[in-house]
Amino acid sequence: MPGVPLGSFPGTEYEEHTFDLKVGDIYVFCTDGIYETEDAQGREFGSSRVVKILDKLADQPAQKLVDGIFESVAKFRFYGPAADDMTAVAVKITS
Repeated sequence: MPGVPLGSFPGTEYEEHTFDLKVGDIYVFCTDGIYETEDAQGREFGSSRVVKILDKLADQPAQKLVDGIFESVAKFRFYGPAADDMTAVAVKITS
């Protein structure tokens, strides 16, 4: 869900969302540096590629999900330097 970066602007108010966590749920948080990574033709990596990675690796530990995202992003940009900072956090509900 796009929005204002945390801590960027003093006094900013954020929406609060509450939801139930269930065993098997996976939550992944990524900075725009992941989604906006471009290939040689200027196409963005985008969120749909992240979802495909998560579908493929859903049975793996959270660290493997993050590793899979970073490996795929690096391949997508042909292992060139990143144009922006990239952060990914994965949370798997296991019990």
